[in-house]
Amino acid sequence: MVAGTITESRLFDFTSFDTQRTYEAQIKFKYRFREKDYESNTPALRSPQVFPLYEYEQTLLDKYKVGEIHNVRVHPNLPDMAFLEIAPLSKLSVFLLPIIIFGYFGYLVGLGLYFSHAFDVFTNL
Repeated sequence: MVAGTITESRLFDFTSFDTQRTYEAQIKFKYRFREKDYESNTPALRSPQVFPLYEYEQTLLDKYKVGEIHNVRVHPNLPDMAFLEIAPLSKLSVFLLPIIIFGYFGYLVGLGLYFSHAFDVFTNL
């Protein structure tokens, strides 16, 4: 861990033409590691999320304000990779992501069985 200074803290709230919403805290910070200066824009390490945590983005903005100094976690072998904290898991995503994966796998297996049966029917005509 090293000390880092927040240089930018803003909310990116954008809805694209296909109504996909991006709601994200964009926080940049500078830090010094092994006598060299770096800058990062990764406020939090995030897990895969099916449903975003909108409240968490606002929490990040409230917590990290421009000019403040915070602890920065730096990867010792890749010092240009750093973050401020680890994002909490989305419980709904943790529950639904495996269900979606297994459901898609079941769909593919069913599709394969359907086509193999259809192939058998047409070859026996």
